Amino acid sequence: MRAGQGTLGLLSHLSTLPRKTPPRRRPARSITVRDTTPHGRACPSVPTTIRLSGEIDIFTSPGLREDLLDVLRYSSGVLVIDLSGVAACDTCGLGVLVGIQRRAKAMGITLSLTAARPYLSRLLHVTGLDRIIPMPA
Repeated sequence: MRAGQGTLGLLSHLSTLPRKTPPRRRPARSITVRDTTPHGRACPSVPTTIRLSGEIDIFTSPGLREDLLDVLRYSSGVLVIDLSGVAACDTCGLGVLVGIQRRAKAMGITLSLTAARPYLSRLLHVTGLDRIIPMPA
């Protein structure tokens, strides 16, 4: 530091540095839940089928969890989750599936997954979740 130049001089120099750009935010909801059964009209003999599409990740998991809990409230004895439209799934998404399976089991509802894409089938197999959550062929 030069004589006569205080800390204020150094701080004013820092203001000319480029500012960090704010991180890009992903859309709040990039997962879609399509229910084929009208609310409140589940027939006990017909499985409730839910079709998911989009990405299941840290950003979409909280909303998906809430949506699936709502579905469990009026579901029949069997809940089938169609994963054919799921483009990506991370550990948060796997956590949602495990949590929903546990809740369904506690409510006497059988949860099964169907139509998983090859990468998701491998992920479920590697993690052992295919032995916990039924995946009919």
